[in-house]
Amino acid sequence: MRKKLLSFFIIMLILVLGACGASDETEELTPLEVDLQVPETADVGETIPLKATVGFGDKKVDDADDVEFEVWEDGEKEDTLSMDDDSTDKFDADNDGDGVYSGEISFDKDGVFVVQVHVTAEGLHTMPLQKVTVGEGASEEDAAEDDQKDDEEEGK
Repeated sequence: MRKKLLSFFIIMLILVLGACGASDETEELTPLEVDLQVPETADVGETIPLKATVGFGDKKVDDADDVEFEVWEDGEKEDTLSMDDDSTDKFDADNDGDGVYSGEISFDKDGVFVVQVHVTAEGLHTMPLQKVTVGEGASEEDAAEDDQKDDEEEGK
């Protein structure tokens, strides 16, 4: 009888100690959010603003580890995970406070360009992108080549 009672208390003790380590509240992971704002169109030679607002839910991130803009002509960037591609223009963003990071750029020719912001904050990384059409945009020949590249990539 004593062994059964002792076993019962040991099992209860294990259950109580196990329950103390568990939390009733499940901590929900909040994703790193970046609102990239880039004008849809621009004129050749016009300087346009680039703006990225960084946050975790309602909390603005003023101390991101790294915020960098990268810009390239649509269809010209190599498929690579590295940012060492010569076909892109990369530069650090300015920290304007209140979770806002900014930069500016101008384009010296017509075309469709991709603007991507690389943000690392609190151990997380995200890199949203948007396109901007400069001047007349891409020529019909360039657009046809881009469509062909897209079709080839889908067939892979």
